[in-house]
Amino acid sequence: MTATSPLENRLYARRFEDGLLDLFVAIGLIVIGASWMLDAPVYGAIAPAVLVPVWKQTRERMIEPRLQAVKFNPEREARTRGSMLAWLIFGAAVLLTEIAIFLYASRAEGSIIDRLSDVIVALPAALIAIGLLGGLIIGARRFIGYALGALIIAAGGVLLNANQPGLLILGIGLMVCLSSAWLLTRFFRTNPSPERADAV
Repeated sequence: MTATSPLENRLYARRFEDGLLDLFVAIGLIVIGASWMLDAPVYGAIAPAVLVPVWKQTRERMIEPRLQAVKFNPEREARTRGSMLAWLIFGAAVLLTEIAIFLYASRAEGSIIDRLSDVIVALPAALIAIGLLGGLIIGARRFIGYALGALIIAAGGVLLNANQPGLLILGIGLMVCLSSAWLLTRFFRTNPSPERADAV
């Protein structure tokens, strides 16, 4: 169907509420956190490049067949692609900043580094919070909650004297993963597969 403008706006606002995007964000954060714990954060940088095409293919196979076929305005589709690309670039910039901080902190010496050591461990998690706000680019307002959760985890790491940034990043990934599990469960319950719908 070709949606009218008000209907199109409502449907578009729900386009990324299925939780699949959240799941792949969580997987990416878990991979990045694990790479930090292994002292190899550079390897975590490849996660987004691998996960984005997998997310698109998974969405086409598992999510879109359960949705009512809607033909969105071509200009809106173009803006969506641009927004996703902007978020990917934004996230990559945040990740590269984290890696630069890690490399600098691991090699630098001196009183300033010593005084900031308790804060530096939480800085990657705080930067991830900023990256999660990029979800607003595609209208996913729940990413504000993820960002706040990431900041809470970062602050908790400072208060508890955590010494492993990767552990905090893993915590953020698990938080998003739990949310994505709830969203996906709700989506699959309310949107049965076409085969099941025909059978009913």
